[in-house]
Amino acid sequence: PAKVPDDPPSMVFKQMELGGQFLKAAEDYGVTKTDMFQTVDLFEGKDMAAVQRTLMALGILAVTKNYGHAGGHAG
Repeated sequence: PAKVPDDPPSMVFKQMELGGQFLKAAEDYGVTKTDMFQTVDLFEGKDMAAVQRTLMALGILAVTKNYGHAGGHAG
């Protein structure tokens, strides 16, 4: 029997699409483009520091909008 690829093309496309949707939602929430990673950064694992910057920026923004954990902070 033929082996099923670990990441069939449809799965790769879906993962990239979901990454793009996350970035759009983060931008709509207020994360600046300079704090955004590129989907390829996450997908290929080439610039995980950029991914971390995006997540930190989103977390800090959530706290400043008072949606974060009471008394908590990012960083």
